Amino acid sequence: MNPAVLITCAINPPSGIKYLNLSDPTQRLITTKSSVYFWASIGIKKLLIVDSTSTSVLDENELETLKISGIDVEQITFQQKDESMIQKGKGYAEGKLIEFALNHSRILKSETSFFKSTGKVFCRNLPKIINLISTSEVKSIFWSLFEHGKFDTVDTRFFYASIEDCRTILLPIYDSLNETTIGKCIEETLPIYFDQLLIKGRSLRPQLSGFAGGHGKQWEETHLGDIENSFPCWFKK
Repeated sequence: MNPAVLITCAINPPSGIKYLNLSDPTQRLITTKSSVYFWASIGIKKLLIVDSTSTSVLDENELETLKISGIDVEQITFQQKDESMIQKGKGYAEGKLIEFALNHSRILKSETSFFKSTGKVFCRNLPKIINLISTSEVKSIFWSLFEHGKFDTVDTRFFYASIEDCRTILLPIYDSLNETTIGKCIEETLPIYFDQLLIKGRSLRPQLSGFAGGHGKQWEETHLGDIENSFPCWFKK
């Protein structure tokens, strides 16, 4: 299994987006570059970087360095409408970014599935996650986000999904979301849909590091004991 990783980012977002505190473009660029080089360093050979603010994360020298290392890097950008991002929130904006990637990426045209990672985050135990997916033969898997002692939200920072499930399940949910109107972020909204559309189960937990766009701080790295190997998730075979 040699999966592609889709890195989503908005390096230069407009001000006023609900649930987005890490808005400084320089800090967002630095943290995103860090995640790109982490994915490259652990052996990922297909990297797709998509930015929705017409900003390139890597310059030509950086792209050449990765190419010499045997990594196929694709970098595409577009300019999302600022008013839509501000009005509907970061969840709606990310949905449009994923949709753009599916419709325009050279790498994804030859893939049936992929990992999606928010640009400022990386998965430390990715080889174990890949083995889990391969042996379980799941088409898509989304994990819970453990915060404040609860498992009642979906972690949108990192997931694995088939192209088909993205188009038929995930994107319609993102597209219908208006975080400003309903007063809930995408992480709180997805469980309502996933409980009906996917299978609830437990699996190995992805160990994620990096920075949060929402609260603007470094993610706290915690160990949950036995729960690490029996972590709530939603999946599809």
